[in-house]
Amino acid sequence: MKAATPTVSEGRETRVVFYFGVFAPVGGIERFALNLLDGLSELGVKARLVCSARLGWLPTETRFQSVRAAYVPGGFFHVSDWLLLFLHGRREIRWASAVIFGKLLPRPILRILRKCRKPETRFIFVTSYAPVATTPGEAERLRTNLEWFDLIVVQAESFRRTLLDAGVQIPIQVLPYPLEKELDSPAKDLPPGPPWRIGFLGRLEPQKTLEVLFEAVSLLKRPDLELHLYGSGSQQDKLRELARTLSMAGRIFFHGAIPHASVPEAVQDNHLFAFSSREEGQVLAALEILACGRPIAATPAGALADILADPRLGFCAETCGSVSLAAAIADVLARLGKGSLTPEIIRASFHERWDRRTILAGYARLLDASLPPAAP
Repeated sequence: MKAATPTVSEGRETRVVFYFGVFAPVGGIERFALNLLDGLSELGVKARLVCSARLGWLPTETRFQSVRAAYVPGGFFHVSDWLLLFLHGRREIRWASAVIFGKLLPRPILRILRKCRKPETRFIFVTSYAPVATTPGEAERLRTNLEWFDLIVVQAESFRRTLLDAGVQIPIQVLPYPLEKELDSPAKDLPPGPPWRIGFLGRLEPQKTLEVLFEAVSLLKRPDLELHLYGSGSQQDKLRELARTLSMAGRIFFHGAIPHASVPEAVQDNHLFAFSSREEGQVLAALEILACGRPIAATPAGALADILADPRLGFCAETCGSVSLAAAIADVLARLGKGSLTPEIIRASFHERWDRRTILAGYARLLDASLPPAAP
């Protein structure tokens, strides 16, 4: 059953600011911000993105307002964050009934923003990575970093348990990232094979440990497999060089960064996708892949173990590493070959948990609860 469209309580107005800081042109948290604010705007919520960015980094067609300060290099001193604060941040905070943060800003900036807000305005932090608290020191840092917020939103139950075990006393809600409306379309059939195409969608950065993925596919020793990478990043040249040395040389393809509008087509050109990350958040790309009807094999980073707990979506290895990932890929390939894992099965399972309308309704209820009581 689809959730009813939420309405703003009578006599009150929800005004949401997503205080982003530096907005890079690509990234999961950036895509989450755009999807959330567009979705909330569809529901009649007044929403603004407040960020630092270069011209051309922000999309031109959105349903919400953007307030931008120029991006100035100087990440160590947070030059752009300070410029945003003094040009726009303090004023925009006073406008909001709720402020969402997707990344941790410097403590002095958060302190100033808290002083600028109205007494009833709530600060909400949405995690972009799985929280880590394996030592007392890490737990203490978590509690200290999150003490500025009135509510924490996480994307998986395992994230919430980590925060509770670390002693975080702030209220915690579990809400996945919403996807954009354009992905809500029927999935295409699997392409013919062989070759069987294994895809990767994301940034080519160290935390993705793509050398583990390369080794995992090589361990399968199957000449009918290809690996297709969609994305760019600091590890691109290194990975190209590594690809030339492997037994799979000639069957690893680098497609570079692709426009977001091209994601569904790229996903559906492949039979499955694989993730070898050592650290992650919800992995928005994983949800986009599942929405397009393709299964996933992955290491248990971030929310991937929670996502793939449903075997109708793929397989998650119990441990990180190439051997366990190779076994996960082999499992998904075998089920695809038997016809027990199909685009229709994947899409049906996906919509049971990540229906866009239901998730947006959850965020709207959360934000509506942030408002002060209506006047009698």
